[in-house]
Amino acid sequence: MPESDKQVVAEYKERMDLAWSEFHEANFDQAQLLCDALIVDYPEELSPNYLLGHIFMEKNNYNEAIKQFYLSLNKDSLNNAGGFIHYYMGEIYDKYDSKKGSIYNPDKAKEHYIKAKEYISFPESVFHRLLYIYKNYHLRIEFLVEGITKFPDSLELHLHLANAYDYVGDKEKQIETLLNCSDKEFKSSTIYFEIAKYYYKKANMI
Repeated sequence: MPESDKQVVAEYKERMDLAWSEFHEANFDQAQLLCDALIVDYPEELSPNYLLGHIFMEKNNYNEAIKQFYLSLNKDSLNNAGGFIHYYMGEIYDKYDSKKGSIYNPDKAKEHYIKAKEYISFPESVFHRLLYIYKNYHLRIEFLVEGITKFPDSLELHLHLANAYDYVGDKEKQIETLLNCSDKEFKSSTIYFEIAKYYYKKANMI
């Protein structure tokens, strides 16, 4: 990469880092100004629009947030960020608050969560958001196994899976899942409580 290009990249990164810093300090207006300037100078970059999406979420301007997320999605030529973009659009539609102008739409939320899952990278929370659409517990088990394959260090997914096995009466798989959690040394008393509860029920044939 020519030296001049390296300087351009370094300058962009420095300005983008500053915008994120202002955002994390809750200086949303300043972060927005920085993003607006970045879009003018680097129109092909998706990060300024992506950050604007988060800024407008914080400002409860959900329609503008959706617009900015779509703009960033259209710039995601490498499909690196789409899983996160769709997830946050899902979060907007999944939120109901009549006092803050929410645009609650559970069908659209579900649609974006499903699209997020089509990408290689997406937040673990996508699995938590979609879990309850599976009313059939055998399908829920398949879904959770998929989730654990993607996120093997997720305690919450393991516990959901153990509960699903319990619901369908597969006690062997239930305790296997719980013991697997203890083998992973998750720092949670919940695991040991669930294991103790399992053996207590087994001993008392509940």
